[in-house]
Amino acid sequence: MLEFGTIKEIKGLEAKVHFEAWGLEDLWVKVPQKFTVTKKSKIMPEAGQLVAVILTDDLCDGVVLGGIYNEIDLPPEDLGDSFIQFGDGSYFSHTEGSKSFNLEVENLYVSKNIIAGGEVQDSRGTLDSVRQHSNSHAHTNGNNGSNTGAPTATV
Repeated sequence: MLEFGTIKEIKGLEAKVHFEAWGLEDLWVKVPQKFTVTKKSKIMPEAGQLVAVILTDDLCDGVVLGGIYNEIDLPPEDLGDSFIQFGDGSYFSHTEGSKSFNLEVENLYVSKNIIAGGEVQDSRGTLDSVRQHSNSHAHTNGNNGSNTGAPTATV
């Protein structure tokens, strides 16, 4: 049976759901994840979220199908076709046909290499322009443009 309820609490991989319409006792139900074997994912609903739930006939068990937008909680219009927005305002989004992803975070931590097949740039220029300046920069300290080594004097 399909029912709609509100998330009251999250514990582990289960959600406590309150069903207003039926006056049912709050029920702990499972929350499915996109990947659970070799690939893993975990995105849980949050307290106060309206969800659709499939319940067993005896109303003793169920599974959250997903969150439901309503007139109070609406999706942001400016984040693209597919996105995840977090409570702190950071987000990851994609607009179909753009061939790009947008990421808005305060800090991006990468634990492995970043390999770019195209240009890398920020608001002040490209990495290639830094490389060109560095490669054309010559030192006139008598070592024919090689590494300068340790400083000869301290300030």
